[in-house]
Amino acid sequence: VQTCALPIYEKKVAPAILATYPGTWIEQPKYWRTAARVIDISVEDGVLYADLDGRGKTRLSALSDTNFTGIQGGVDFVPKGAGQPPDMFIRHVSGNYRFARKP
Repeated sequence: VQTCALPIYEKKVAPAILATYPGTWIEQPKYWRTAARVIDISVEDGVLYADLDGRGKTRLSALSDTNFTGIQGGVDFVPKGAGQPPDMFIRHVSGNYRFARKP
């Protein structure tokens, strides 16, 4: 597991909210590579982890219920509505990359 320096403030996110994030997320649409990037999001012991393209799990630190640091410029989950999976965005200096959960 890769680690990074934790922010001064890390929010405790409710397990019910964290449970909406795990899964395999695929870049929409693929941008600069021949294949879209894939991120596997998992929860272990109340902590969110991201594995970008099979590089290994990286701990994500919560700044809010939907905003996390740890990879690239951060990860944002954007709720769409009741019963629908959220959208996920990876923040990057070149612009935000959208990911959709693999069905």
